[in-house]
Amino acid sequence: MYQSFNTQSGAAVVAAAVAAFPISSGPDGLQVDVSGLSLPVTTTIPDRLFNWLIGLRLLKNVPLTYLVPDSSLLPAESIRFFNIDPTWVDRIVDGVFSAANTGTVDITYSAAVLASVRAALDLGLQNLAKQQVSTSTWTVANGMTGMLVRSDLVTRWPDMIVRAYAGATESTAALPVLRAEPISQNVLIAIFAGTPVLVELREPHVGVRFGLETETDVPNEYGYIPRDLTTGLDTGANPSWFTLPASRVIPLATIGSDARTVAIRLMRPPYIQQFLNTVAESRGSENPPPVIQLTRNHVANVGALNARLAALRIVGQS
Repeated sequence: MYQSFNTQSGAAVVAAAVAAFPISSGPDGLQVDVSGLSLPVTTTIPDRLFNWLIGLRLLKNVPLTYLVPDSSLLPAESIRFFNIDPTWVDRIVDGVFSAANTGTVDITYSAAVLASVRAALDLGLQNLAKQQVSTSTWTVANGMTGMLVRSDLVTRWPDMIVRAYAGATESTAALPVLRAEPISQNVLIAIFAGTPVLVELREPHVGVRFGLETETDVPNEYGYIPRDLTTGLDTGANPSWFTLPASRVIPLATIGSDARTVAIRLMRPPYIQQFLNTVAESRGSENPPPVIQLTRNHVANVGALNARLAALRIVGQS
């Protein structure tokens, strides 16, 4: 099974092989000069491994503590939006491939083929985006963003519907939602292809409910939303209000003259909560303080990170 080296020592053979493909550092991690090695532009990866690696790009199998290192960063009944750093995610993929490396030659070859692996994963994500939205022109270079929701809504609606749009209304182009699922009892994660302007959380369409509007300060005043009796769609008119009698019995005659009309006017559509990014955050472009106080007397020292960000800005301006 194993053959010993008979013309040179093992160390000499390894040194010669590694010298042919020098490794250097770059903005995307380790880089290898593969001019002397014939490598495919794209890599054929077994389906099971490919799907698992795509999952890593979408932060699957990544512990929640890596995304939220302290619970105070995602308190109860809160929502947080974030950008995904592609370099950080690619380093996870690099770590997966380095697990099987047993020597210098293995490390050299892994570093050489990682570029083609990333290209294959990029193509897989772009195909996934097209499956979600057939007209999508998104590429990995456009970036990915995400959302974390910690709320009892996740517990009550594990099948909550997440939608994203490129503009401030639903009439604008839809953005692919690459992932949307609960990752714990009350935490949901969503990953978007690109940066949406509008994000919607929708109540699952599991049934039809009937009810009255109560958005008024007048005691015992209720109303219904006028709807087109042919299509059942909201006409956009103001609600029709009436005072509920002391008997608490709804006067159906004031709502409609027949059961069909009453049903259409009392029908409650699934609840939709919208989030718009048209309002800039007051501290969105400022560096955090050098020391961030966390819970349980823990602190995070980000002074070195601030210095690194400042250095990168100088490089980018030069």
